Order: sequence, then C-alpha cells, then structure tokens
Amino acid sequence: MGGNAYSSTGSTGDGYEFAKKLGHTITPLAASLHGFSILEKWPKRLSGLSFTNTKIKLIASKIYETELPFLFTHSGVSGPGVFVLSALGAHENLKDKKLRLDFLSNVSYENLKSRIETDIKAHPNKKFTNTIDILVQKSFADAICIQVGVGLEKTNSQVSKKELNHTVEFLKNSEVTITGNIPGEEFVTAGGVSLDEIDNKTMQSKKCPGLYFAGEILDVDAFTGGFNLHAAWTTGRLAGESALIS
Repeated sequence: MGGNAYSSTGSTGDGYEFAKKLGHTITPLAASLHGFSILEKWPKRLSGLSFTNTKIKLIASKIYETELPFLFTHSGVSGPGVFVLSALGAHENLKDKKLRLDFLSNVSYENLKSRIETDIKAHPNKKFTNTIDILVQKSFADAICIQVGVGLEKTNSQVSKKELNHTVEFLKNSEVTITGNIPGEEFVTAGGVSLDEIDNKTMQSKKCPGLYFAGEILDVDAFTGGFNLHAAWTTGRLAGESALIS
C-alpha cells in the first residue's frame, strides 16, 4: 500500500470492516456507557429523581458493583453509576439480569431499622410516609409505602413489624430487572481493533505499514469523566504526528 492513510472513518462503523480486510483482529463489539430499561413499573412514577448514596450491584455472570449517582427515567435507570455498570458488563447478555439497589448505603440495615423504630415510638400519630421521608425524598417515600403495602394514610402506630421489615428491606435491598439498553443513549463502543496489532508509540498498524489508528475504532473504552475523549484526542494527535514524520 503506497503512502500513508490520512482519512477518518468517523462513527459509521466502516472502519472496523476496513481494518478487518487489511488483516486486523476486531475484538467483540458492544455498546457501553448507557442506561438500562427495566421491567418494573413503579420507578416510572419517579422519573427524573436522582440518588447519591446508593450502592448498585449488577448480578450477572459475576457481581459488578458501584456507588455513584443514578436516576430513574421514564423507561428505566440511567446516570453515572449505571453507565459504569454498563461498561463493566458490556460483553454480557444482561437481559433479565438484576440490579440490586441499596438506597442508603451509608447506614447499616440494623441502624436503619432502629432509626425508624425510634421515630415510630416518638411520634405514633405521624403518618408512616412522613417518617420515611426524613430518610429519602418525599416522592420516593410515598412510592415505598405504596410498594410495601403500607399505603399513604397509615400512622406509625398502625404499621406492623412485617410492614416495617419490608420497608427496611426495600430501602436496603431492592431489585429491578433489566430488559435491555435504553435506545440511543449509548456513548461509546467497547471492543475494536486489537491493541496487540498497534504500535502504541506511533499508533501505526503492525499489520499494514502506513496505516494509523486512533480513537474509538481501537479496543479502548473507559468510564465517564472525559476519559474516552482524552483517549480519542491523545491517540489522534499521536497518530497524526507520527504519520507526518514517517
């Protein structure tokens, strides 16, 4: 092949086919940094509500875990914490897998139950949902009371031990079921041209001299926070400078 390759394939996906035809290995491709649509209906009532102290576990072939902000949307869950889990599990089949949510990860199960019991004893005539909204957002407290069967009108003195236990369990160990990715939200592609076939000092192909790679076409992807942009810019500059002086 004469001369150097200076053109870019952009985000059309053609680059993978070009690279493959020129002898390169393309590692498995998958969408990454996206939200999940979920089966359960109750979170839809909380669309737009965000959470900051939640530990999220993705239960797949192994357990992936993070403790970053996330939010409910009209179709599922999204936000930085969910994006991290989508990256960690990018190459897994996540349909029907579970997300386990600990909404108050900074409080132990026992301490949380004790805190609620203390408020129940101190304020027997207060509505139970108003006891819970001391801990979480009002709309979420209402949703919890509805989900565990307490309702919005029961007072603290009317709540049974079973209902209290269900409430604590909901706050500390809720589960939602993944049905798929939220369409159109994917930010990057995991997988790409194998790095074993690239000279990382110049970004030149080891298979096809004069051909340089940069950015998302490579088997490089990272979490949110500007890391994917940083990878694109640095590999792009290195590839461009190397092509000019070769």
